[in-house]
Amino acid sequence: MGNRTSRRTKKQKETPRTRSLKHFRSKEQNKAWHTFQQVNNSELNCMDANNNNLLSLVPASSITSIKERVGAVKSWVDFGSIFADFSTLLLTIPLPPQRLPSLNQAEMDLERELFSVFVPAQHLPSKKDAISPRKTQIKDGLHARIVGKKFHVIEELLNTSCQRLVDAASVDAVALMNDGDSWEEIIDTAGGGATKDQGEAEDSTTCTTKKRNLVPSDLLKCASSRTLAGGDSYFVVQEIFSTNKLLVTPSHSESQGAIEIMIFDSGVVSIRTKSVFDIRSVEEMDGKEMVEIFVEHVMNVDLFQNCMRRHLLIESPSSKLAVDLSDMMGL
Repeated sequence: MGNRTSRRTKKQKETPRTRSLKHFRSKEQNKAWHTFQQVNNSELNCMDANNNNLLSLVPASSITSIKERVGAVKSWVDFGSIFADFSTLLLTIPLPPQRLPSLNQAEMDLERELFSVFVPAQHLPSKKDAISPRKTQIKDGLHARIVGKKFHVIEELLNTSCQRLVDAASVDAVALMNDGDSWEEIIDTAGGGATKDQGEAEDSTTCTTKKRNLVPSDLLKCASSRTLAGGDSYFVVQEIFSTNKLLVTPSHSESQGAIEIMIFDSGVVSIRTKSVFDIRSVEEMDGKEMVEIFVEHVMNVDLFQNCMRRHLLIESPSSKLAVDLSDMMGL
């Protein structure tokens, strides 16, 4: 009886966070996804120093309401009510299409990162091998295949898994790929962050050769780059929470953790990159931060339909603690 109980998979209770993740990888809202062509033609480029309009898909009135509340903050307790009142919005911030970092930049970024890969249970090996995690980990119905490894360790698995998805794609999806809207088109192999004009001036034969040398893991390298995920996370948090009295800085006390790559049989590969920021009072820069903010950048890549979708989840565990303490004290 005890063995049966231990083998049961507990159904995870749906939370605002899990609902957000499920919503943004759903294919029901096709208009919310951006084709690879839209990504490639985007005016936004994470390689630029000034990257504005990252909140262009969020109602301006909602951002204004949060910023007004932030402007009136006097202590960390005030942040608790802000995160409680705007939790739905802060967990569902859609991001506009943006050109990916160059492949060279992505490879430099990945040298200092660790990765975890999650796959459907049926794609796990029958017996644990050298790269299998010691303990079972399950997230969003997927099982951990590799935990906390360098990219070169997971690269072969990614290529195999992505090729499996491409092979399983419908005839319509394959036709779309052959129509010139494939993932190879959004990877900059120039290495120097070439502009569109420079790219268009290249010899077409050279471009074709470069594309033939690309593999699916190259797309995931660019999509996993912290130049993209970390940069956008910082700029959005700064836009919402920075004032003339409050300063947003990267946290030095919290680990950002491994980048998670979730491979769903639906054809969606979800890349989740976490960042942690401190909000400090300008008047007390040497003191403890007022609040810590955890940001998760989620890049969903649909290999069946050749499109992408990004969003941010912004949370603050310390702010939730402030609300809980206030409730306990009857404040």
